[in-house]
Amino acid sequence: MSVEIAATSQTVTVNLPVTELLSAAPIHSSRKRKRSRTVSGTTIVSQKNDSPKIPKKPRIKTKEQSDLDRELAAVLNGLHNLAPIGTITVDNIPRLPAPGLEAPDGWQWIEPPWDRTLVLPEPLESLRYLYNKLFLRVTYRMLSTTVARLRIYIVPKDIAGRRFFPPAPTLTKKRVKYIMSLVNTSPESWDCQLDAPWQPLVKPAKDDVPTLTDMFNQISAVPETLPDLDDPETQDLIDEVMTGSVTGMKSILYQYQRETVAEMIRKEIVQTKAIDPRLIEFVGPTGTTVYIDTDKFEVLLKPDYFDGTFGGVLSEEMGFGKTCICIALICATKFQGSRMPDQARLLAPTNKTVPSLGKTCARLINRLGLPWRIYRSSLPDKCVEMLKTTKVSYLIDDIKTSSTRTGMRFRTEVRPRSVILAGTTLIVCPESLVHQWQQELSKHVAKNYLSILTFTGNARDFRNTDLSRYDVVLMSLRKFANEFQNDTVSLLRVRFKRMIVDEGHSMGASNTNATLGAKLLHVDRKWAVTGTPVPGLIGLNVGLDSAMTNTISPPSKVRTTGSTHQSGKVAADLVKLGHIVADFLQLAPWCDNSGLWHKYCVSPFLDERRHEIVDRVLKQVMVRHRWKDLEVDVKLPPLTHEVVLLEPTVFNKININLFHAFVAVNAISSDRTDQDYLFHRANRAQLRRLVTNLQHSTFYWTGFSIDDVEFMLDVANHCLTNGKTYTAHDVELLHRCVDAGIFAMNNDAWKFSSTYHEMGYFATGMPAEASQMFDIASTVPGAGVLAGPKTLYFQHFVRKIKTREADGSVPDHAIANVAVEIAAGTTDETPSITAPVRSPAKAKAQDEAKFRNLPGVPTASASSSATHHNAAQGKGYKYFSSYTEGFLNASAVRLSSTSKFTDTVLSGSFSSKLSYLLSRISALSTDEKIIVFYEFDDVAFYLGEGLEILGLEHCFYTTSLTTQARASNLMAFNATDKFRVMLMDLNLAAHGLNITGASRIFFVNPVWQPNIEAQAMRRAHRIGQLRPVVVETLVLKGTIEQDMFDRRRHMTDQDFAVAKTLTDDEPMNKIISDSKFIAVENEPGPTGYLFKSPVKLLKHFVDEM
Repeated sequence: MSVEIAATSQTVTVNLPVTELLSAAPIHSSRKRKRSRTVSGTTIVSQKNDSPKIPKKPRIKTKEQSDLDRELAAVLNGLHNLAPIGTITVDNIPRLPAPGLEAPDGWQWIEPPWDRTLVLPEPLESLRYLYNKLFLRVTYRMLSTTVARLRIYIVPKDIAGRRFFPPAPTLTKKRVKYIMSLVNTSPESWDCQLDAPWQPLVKPAKDDVPTLTDMFNQISAVPETLPDLDDPETQDLIDEVMTGSVTGMKSILYQYQRETVAEMIRKEIVQTKAIDPRLIEFVGPTGTTVYIDTDKFEVLLKPDYFDGTFGGVLSEEMGFGKTCICIALICATKFQGSRMPDQARLLAPTNKTVPSLGKTCARLINRLGLPWRIYRSSLPDKCVEMLKTTKVSYLIDDIKTSSTRTGMRFRTEVRPRSVILAGTTLIVCPESLVHQWQQELSKHVAKNYLSILTFTGNARDFRNTDLSRYDVVLMSLRKFANEFQNDTVSLLRVRFKRMIVDEGHSMGASNTNATLGAKLLHVDRKWAVTGTPVPGLIGLNVGLDSAMTNTISPPSKVRTTGSTHQSGKVAADLVKLGHIVADFLQLAPWCDNSGLWHKYCVSPFLDERRHEIVDRVLKQVMVRHRWKDLEVDVKLPPLTHEVVLLEPTVFNKININLFHAFVAVNAISSDRTDQDYLFHRANRAQLRRLVTNLQHSTFYWTGFSIDDVEFMLDVANHCLTNGKTYTAHDVELLHRCVDAGIFAMNNDAWKFSSTYHEMGYFATGMPAEASQMFDIASTVPGAGVLAGPKTLYFQHFVRKIKTREADGSVPDHAIANVAVEIAAGTTDETPSITAPVRSPAKAKAQDEAKFRNLPGVPTASASSSATHHNAAQGKGYKYFSSYTEGFLNASAVRLSSTSKFTDTVLSGSFSSKLSYLLSRISALSTDEKIIVFYEFDDVAFYLGEGLEILGLEHCFYTTSLTTQARASNLMAFNATDKFRVMLMDLNLAAHGLNITGASRIFFVNPVWQPNIEAQAMRRAHRIGQLRPVVVETLVLKGTIEQDMFDRRRHMTDQDFAVAKTLTDDEPMNKIISDSKFIAVENEPGPTGYLFKSPVKLLKHFVDEM
């Protein structure tokens, strides 16, 4: 037997001897002895009974069973009841001895030997199986003496007379799919044309199947067909929104915002019925329309319908006013109430007296959620008061839950709960955005139009608060999640009109208190507000920013589908999307069975590249505009993105070379095999740590101790002298490693930093009497290196000098005395800077295996002696108690115009990037506000220290600060001139922050994921920005950082889907392992990028007169 596809007609033909099988009588057997016979070249194996035949007692059917059989036969024999799907052509068969019984379609019924004891070749074996399961019926016609064509009719699930069928059996999916894969659905094949075209029922996977991003990008907030609104009040409401002026809103909406709010109102009011998304509409070869289940291939003559959800996912582009849209929705629907669910039982009034007609009407109006408040000005005060005070409650079966020690929840009992109908909108957002929501509500909503109650993570308990009295309850996500850790959940006493979850991708998690709470909450309408519903869709704005910058790689034109790692990422995205759809939005049928989403969406999308169902669900729940639609309506100021290549300092070069040396020695000593090799898959954690530290080194790195370098030198020298044969390339590498280590050990600046872990600043013009304050003295008189803390202390103590000259200036000898005291450590506040105690020198190894344990980077314990700074220290690292007694009041202390210290200047630092940033910030901060994005806390510390040395006011936005402190800094940065610079943790840049006060952005390091980079830029480049935004990314020229950046620029979207981090990218690992050493020389004085203009060490004290 063989299955062929003819080259000309693409008709599937099955090559087997079907004729005699059609007319063969079944062979019964009951013993193990086998007998075979050949029929037209095919061996059929059957079993023969050796023992004497024992006649079986015939089953006697009851009259009722006989009647059921006749009814069932009548249903199955009526082809008009069945669904014609297509044909299967069977070739190379002999002539039939006699035609079969004629079927209603004019063909013959196929009656193969359905007896199970006869082994049949495929596809007859599968046809027999499905025939016996009452899944299909088959007719046939001989096209020629050797070709038969089979017509396939599937028995619909909703066939008339289904009551006569036995219980539906479980079918083997493999057999069903096999038969369906052979079916040709073309009308020509159905009409017996020999050259009929091939139109498969099961279409092959496409090479150009759209990705999640592709489908998401095609969604528009304005659907092609709008549902009819029977409610004239709602239609009037939408018409008002489309004018752009919403009652209670101070702001006028953009056109796209009007369309979005209108669509959200439609989704909230009109619950559209949708065809079961698991079904596809199929028009058969006879023109009959049926609906086929994409997984089971079950057929329905009429589709099932499911109710849509009241709500969805608001996923407008980053920076395009999602918060404003939500506020407009709240204002527009202020007078609407919540509706009582169908399964609820109305709670009878507690008073025993008969209520008045007025109270009865008020109760009915509130129960139906009628918007009576619209007409309050026309109602008598007594009626208004009655409507306001009449609360409507209902009973619902609630599940009492308990918490285990690990926080997991389980059901214990079902009991009725009383719930109050309310017109309240519950807004849940990350704690860092609560203050921003308060600001936006104050900015956009008319005074006293909305009654608002706010709770944060540390807010008071609200168990005794009547939440139904408020239009808006604003709550942090932490507070909301913590509420559902209690046995008695106050939030479950109210049926909210609406729930809005800002940063709604958090609802894509599973088994968290927040997602559980959102699922249990009694609410009419739900909205997840996020521009990035799942991580895989976070890159949608990359294409937008690519058009505005010269750094982002062009979009991919080649799709790759073979990566297992990539499939894992897409699967994770689909699972998160499923949690939002099924658990949060409670969209049927996905919420009815936890396994349906994986069966119909995740598996087909990954295994068969079928996207239709996912696409259908996205269009059903998402509300957003395409970028091309937004461009017509909104004109943002231009965004410019530049790459700044900086020449590294000697210190930068030394540390980068040490990293290369550690990697090379590890590779050579481990023979690049087994788990000792850094790039072995078992060492992913170490490799990630190496890459992180390598990124540190492009700014400033002090993690290599002298012991570490000595150990590396020991291993390299041992490899050179152990007698083992290495390649010429490896021998050369080992010599370069030794040279790099020796150069570091002989460099005073490197040894100082490695010992004290402080930033060094190059100073010149220091008077001789104060030169002993230098940490590293130069051969040039008055020149040397000052540590950052010592520089700040010097400025601080000069400010405290009480001695004055006749003209009120500070005398030089007093300043020199301060320098001497700081150098000697004799001032009251100066900390003693001492070197960490070094461990004894490592013993020489006697066994090469010992050196194979060399890590690619120092382990956490190896570098534990290092003083690692963080951003929390950065803000507290001030040598005066507040800004008001700092540089702003420095005019109270001044130097004379003839002071020797007026010529003492700082020309740069050990870090090229720090020197560049301090120069640029000094030049720009008077006219523009600046955001500096960093990834590592020690970078923030050194930046903060440098800004204080220069007297530049700055603030931090980092995870080490409290939420209140971050909110306070953000408000001060946006609304006042107190802070001109904000140092922001890149990890917090994707949290919906509005920082339009800034128009300059710096990235200390290139950001690996372009989508994260785009999100960070969107903090400033968004609606409300009035100035052009300029972005600069700093890259060390001629180093591995530039190689990394070049690799990133040439990566495609699919590459980034696989490589979420640097170490996930195999070409990047190759670049790291093959990186080259940088030429470095001991140059006198500062190197690399220096301050554009030298900065006076005591510039705030110089008499400007």
